Amino acid sequence: MVEVFKTNVTCPLTAKLIIADILALFLDMQVSFDLEDNDGVLRLDFEKDILNLAFQIQQIVKNHGCTAELLNKGNETTAVASQWVATGKNVGVSAVLNIF
Repeated sequence: MVEVFKTNVTCPLTAKLIIADILALFLDMQVSFDLEDNDGVLRLDFEKDILNLAFQIQQIVKNHGCTAELLNKGNETTAVASQWVATGKNVGVSAVLNIF
């Protein structure tokens, strides 16, 4: 299964920390960020259905001061995690992170 999230993550270090937190909970998951994409795409690839996965991922991202929105499948409505931005600054980056 694949889930894709739109995020406001722009910092490679923040992305690495989020990936580490996700992998600490979900050992058999492949996780990657595309920080070059305007949507700061977070992609999860996993075998088994995970109960409340979107909520859990949104909470992990929120804990790092960012937002994550599950991109819809088809035309379904998506959920958005509300958040606060820890630094209040937008940092421009150009990076793609893949951890398998």
